[in-house]
Amino acid sequence: FEGVLVYKLDRFARSRYDSAIAKHKLRENGVRVISATEHLTDTPEGIIMEALLEGMDEYYSAELGRKMKRGKQESFRKGKFIGTRPPFGYTVADHRLVIDPLTGPIAKEIFQRYADGEKQNQILTDLNRRGIPNPKGNKWNKVNLSYMFANRIYIGEYAVSDYGVNECPALIDKEVFDKVQEVKAVSVHRARENKSDYDYMLTGRMVCAKCGSSVVGCSMGHGKYHYD
Repeated sequence: FEGVLVYKLDRFARSRYDSAIAKHKLRENGVRVISATEHLTDTPEGIIMEALLEGMDEYYSAELGRKMKRGKQESFRKGKFIGTRPPFGYTVADHRLVIDPLTGPIAKEIFQRYADGEKQNQILTDLNRRGIPNPKGNKWNKVNLSYMFANRIYIGEYAVSDYGVNECPALIDKEVFDKVQEVKAVSVHRARENKSDYDYMLTGRMVCAKCGSSVVGCSMGHGKYHYD
């Protein structure tokens, strides 16, 4: 192809660095970037105008991002939910998390069954058999359960990275939540022991301070190198 046609240059890139790299690759192959609404030429004046437009576009993008972040911080400070989709068992009313009367009891059931020793596969099979959709409206899988079990929002701690922690309605008792973490840590450790003869010292014994997920061991180089 001979050219890339965009409505404005900010549709091509809003980073001068990304724009320069991409345009350089295109020029090496004889391809031009053409703006439908901005008359740019190959003259010295056209070069400086293009640089000014790209600088303004990058400034606008950075300023917009700063305003959006400030708006989210303010909303979070006021106790509002700023995510895109509430966790399973919750819904949003007046921009705040509230317990969903339909899915809330099912979320409690999931936690309790796992804390009582029921396997994840059994819980998943039962949920899908009953036609209960996961948070995205699809069938349940282990990723959905892992996310739920590690999310401290269920004990009333709504945390957002760099923003802090807010209170929200607790759906699960702290004792049940802690029991779930113990069961999951043991399960992960046993699974790793079955897959490898290597003793991962931290797997099943340490959790992330931010999300609560258990440390998981892995290996690289066909089992030559091991990491927790």
